[in-house]
Amino acid sequence: MKTLTRSLLSILILFIQFFMAGGAFATPEAADQSRPDLVLRIHGLIPALKVVDDIAGATGSQVSPSLLLGGMLQGTAWIDSSKDIVLGAWFDPEHPEAQPVMGALVPFASENAGFASAYHAKAGGSYYLISLPPGNPKPLSEALESALAKESMATSGRFLSMEISLSHILKNADPIVEKWAGEVEKKIMAGRPGSSPSITPDQARKMVSGLVDLGKQVKRLAVGIDINKSEASFFMSVKGGEGSRLNGILTKKGAPGESRLVNLSLPGNYPIRFSVHPFSNKDIIGFLNDSLGGFYKSIGINPAETGKIMKYFTGETVGGMRINKDAGIEMSVAAVFDDKEKRKPDFLQSVYIPWLMDYGKNMAAASKGALPGERFAPNFTKAAESRVSGHRTLGVKGWLPVMSAPGAKAEKKFFSIRMTVLDGLLLAASDDRRLGELIAAAKDLKSGPATGPFFEARMRATDLISPGGAGNPGRSGAGELIMTVDIRDGELVIEYKTRIADIKTLAASAMKGQKQQTPSAGEQSRSRSRPKIAKTEKKHELTPGEPEYWINKGSLYSSYGNENAAVKSFKKALKLDPQAVEAEFKLGVSYGALRDYDKALKHMNTALSKSPENGRFLYGRAWIYLLSGQRDKAMIDMKAAAQKGNPDAMRYLVRPQ
Repeated sequence: MKTLTRSLLSILILFIQFFMAGGAFATPEAADQSRPDLVLRIHGLIPALKVVDDIAGATGSQVSPSLLLGGMLQGTAWIDSSKDIVLGAWFDPEHPEAQPVMGALVPFASENAGFASAYHAKAGGSYYLISLPPGNPKPLSEALESALAKESMATSGRFLSMEISLSHILKNADPIVEKWAGEVEKKIMAGRPGSSPSITPDQARKMVSGLVDLGKQVKRLAVGIDINKSEASFFMSVKGGEGSRLNGILTKKGAPGESRLVNLSLPGNYPIRFSVHPFSNKDIIGFLNDSLGGFYKSIGINPAETGKIMKYFTGETVGGMRINKDAGIEMSVAAVFDDKEKRKPDFLQSVYIPWLMDYGKNMAAASKGALPGERFAPNFTKAAESRVSGHRTLGVKGWLPVMSAPGAKAEKKFFSIRMTVLDGLLLAASDDRRLGELIAAAKDLKSGPATGPFFEARMRATDLISPGGAGNPGRSGAGELIMTVDIRDGELVIEYKTRIADIKTLAASAMKGQKQQTPSAGEQSRSRSRPKIAKTEKKHELTPGEPEYWINKGSLYSSYGNENAAVKSFKKALKLDPQAVEAEFKLGVSYGALRDYDKALKHMNTALSKSPENGRFLYGRAWIYLLSGQRDKAMIDMKAAAQKGNPDAMRYLVRPQ
């Protein structure tokens, strides 16, 4: 795992790389001499670098990010940190295919001749001005220089931020978007050997089209990072364009600031907790359906159908969740019914549970594309009816594929939802005991003024270090990753915050885990020169009369590089069971390590004759062919192994040549 300090440093260096991008951008005349369409700004560089250095120190790193960046900038003490370093880009909406006009402004407290010379910068009183790429013979116009100077003075107060005038850039960009969509489609069609795309080319095109249509309604999109001595945050904000449907949603007054759940004390020590204020379901679901409905429908999700069930709720929700390694998904959730919408007396039985069941079927269909190679899909079934605290309780149970991180292998997780209705509230929990606790907490609940952001979710940092840490709750108000979503003055603002102390703890923990998992130089050498051999799980106490005993023993010898002893063990396994295909394969691997390629290929061929569809065996034979100099045969097996889904073969085929 890369440390956070490296990520922060890479973002900083990205700014410098704009300076060094020789010939990357042309500089036609700008069509608009006003505010840049793209503004990248850095505020308080020097104090922020000190914090980054402190985080790096917590990992035991001997590299100072500030020294690295200082070397590229010819030092940093000369920079005026009270003003923003600014990079601006102007796009011509009439000629979207043209390269943008770009420039950078670096305010200084004292002149730095070395920096000016290195980047061909023009001194402008209290700042350096750079026409990008550096050394471009065509300097920025006075109007553009004035625009950058104005942006530098109007500091954002954020460490690193980028603002994009999205609607202006996309105004006449349909030809470029069409070209981009075609590129995405080609990449998906090419894909990775042996794997299925998570979405089809048609789905990708619909997604791109929907996102572009949505982007045309965005006057300003901003993303960035803020960092100080005590806290770090990532933020994104969206401002709708005047007259756009998005702007109407963001500026429309919501429901009265009264909350049914503001005083609900959610039972259970959940590491993940969230709350949502009331909002207009109809407007938001309709907007998403019109903007991205084509893509959603293509993957089996229909926003319009979701809207049909969401209309019964105000949107106000409070909940907690835990995903355990063994126990599956645990949760407690309370949602508020909309009194304006009439409900059937048996709403749960006749409307809500049938909708959940249909939703499960749609998820199952969608997961076949999203989780290629998995042997399971979401599966929902109705649970038995019961009574909890005198209330009729219905439920749904089953399992879901859950990914712990983007790109990670999905894991099968059990879930159960037990539900009842109480005084205009839908209460749901994983089991009857938790539901009983939730019913007790919700009884005689009093409303109060809505406080805090529109949406808030909190996750304990301790659970990021030790997932599922039910026995490691951490301190209240400390060690949390906090996500908020709010609407301020017609602008949607999403922000993630956490303490610097927690970042240092996570970074140090990640570095410690990385060191523990890093193999020795000898192990690395062996892992590069031979296919990986999976360990056989010990089911019971094996005896020398069983072939698995000798397979395990041979694997142990092999892991320590004693291939001659490994060969003897694998031969003993085959003597006990001539059909032991795993022993046959591993015997071939060991002969390959001993450079006896004829015997290695003999045993690999025997293993493949018994298991011709085994991608690992195909990769093993490809490895022997490579070692023996038979590259053409090796590539045939390597491609076949990749098509069977072997990850080592896939990595080999996509490695840099």
